[in-house]
Amino acid sequence: MDLGKGDRIAVKTFKDWVSVNAKGTSDDFWKDSVGLLGNYSTGARLLARDGVTILKNDNEFGQEWQVLDRHVRRI
Repeated sequence: MDLGKGDRIAVKTFKDWVSVNAKGTSDDFWKDSVGLLGNYSTGARLLARDGVTILKNDNEFGQEWQVLDRHVRRI
């Protein structure tokens, strides 16, 4: 996807695997990004799905982000 200003996001699939690669994206593009990799602006890591709660350890973090069958939408 060409986002303009030289920013691009490429999505690739191979069998059941998906990869997402961002190229040329500026800090401004990511400033509000919050998710599995943390909060881009604050550098906070181990964030819960709510994007606010900071978890105490890796095990708690893994359990929080585990995708269970009830979260999978069947197509």
